[in-house]
Amino acid sequence: MNIIIVKGDITNALVDAVVNAANSRLSPASGECGAIFNKAGYDKLKEACSRLGYCKPGSSVITPGFDMDAEYIIHTVGPIYHENDKDNDLILAEAYISALNLALENKCLSVAFPALSTGIYNYPYDLAANIAISTLYEYKKIHDNDFANIYIYCYDDEIYKAFKNEERRYVNSYKFKTNIVELEAEMKLKMDLVNVFKDTRSSYIEKNYLISSIKNTKANTKLYDEDYIGNKVEKDNDAKIILERNYPTNSLRSYASYGRLGILNSGDGTHPGGNVLSGFIGGEENLARVSTLFACLNDETGNLYENYYGLNKKSNYLNSNKIIYSPGVTIFKKENVIPEELMSTEWVDSDVITSAAPNLNNIFIVDTELKELFFNRLKQVFEVSAANNIDCLILSSYGINQNINQGIIKEIYEKLIDEYKKYFKYIIISLPDSNGEESPEYKSFKKMKYFN
Repeated sequence: MNIIIVKGDITNALVDAVVNAANSRLSPASGECGAIFNKAGYDKLKEACSRLGYCKPGSSVITPGFDMDAEYIIHTVGPIYHENDKDNDLILAEAYISALNLALENKCLSVAFPALSTGIYNYPYDLAANIAISTLYEYKKIHDNDFANIYIYCYDDEIYKAFKNEERRYVNSYKFKTNIVELEAEMKLKMDLVNVFKDTRSSYIEKNYLISSIKNTKANTKLYDEDYIGNKVEKDNDAKIILERNYPTNSLRSYASYGRLGILNSGDGTHPGGNVLSGFIGGEENLARVSTLFACLNDETGNLYENYYGLNKKSNYLNSNKIIYSPGVTIFKKENVIPEELMSTEWVDSDVITSAAPNLNNIFIVDTELKELFFNRLKQVFEVSAANNIDCLILSSYGINQNINQGIIKEIYEKLIDEYKKYFKYIIISLPDSNGEESPEYKSFKKMKYFN
């Protein structure tokens, strides 16, 4: 894998995939983005992007190249620069990684990048170059044989000079910024998680039990409407409410002998598995890495794309109250910082209740409306779970990566647990530690009235 910095017009790159520095709405813009739309065929590319709908910063989506020489266009959203915001540095690195992972998925051997976020997103050229070069060279360590050439196209002399300078510093000294050590550690973790998920997907086609499990789950998956009310049967006693410092699927395995299991998946409303392909750490991504869930949701032949993900793409980030109910998803890895496969005797099947959290990173909504939205959405989770005769329901944080206040979720969980506890044997709230200590979410949830 060669990393090559060139000065020139990216629309003329002779590669398998060209990366478009896109905005989150994937709409045509000025500069290189506009040039790519014009070269590809403005109307054709605009229509393809409108079908995709939305892409959050750090992520990528793919379309055909249409009239370009490249077979594909990978639309990647970089962050807007804000001084001293280190999260944006990581998002910029994630943008390069997510684009390369999509290229890898689509068997592209050569990719042309622009200098992401250096245009109207105002990243200083030297910092943008720092992040781009270090990220690409770290990626090269693992994927050296997966690509032939990776190009960075710089549209003017000043950007080209900044990228060439950073490349020389990186290659010669490797230690050109104090924060690069932390950034590289983050990237290594993401690479490790990408490889874990690759192994998970390989298991789908290698292990007979998982092949059968996925087939059965797909055949019995249900999409529940927003106003669903089911027939529910009360248990002999009210549910025992438990709070655990643990990963949710690890807690779930502890209750395997207590009856029918169900686990809440605080999911991405527009893409199955969220950003699991980029090594992202989040509720749905973690669950996808340790189970057959991704294969069950990522089914373009079913009705989920049109009636769930497609619907949510049109919802202006709020998403819908619809629920995907996936019965018999197999958990076959232990959830941890880096998940590990379990012995087959430790595998367990669980129903997964997927509910799309609203993305509050992009909108503002007043607290009263927000509480009503969350109550109605999570009520559907409890309603569908109870109607399917779940005995042990595993809950966790909800929408934490979408900037959702977990104090509000705690209040709503209390109300819904009081209303629905007669339909379950156990309701377990499972929250993993943060650096070996109680997480902020755990500290908040342990103030619930059930634990005092």
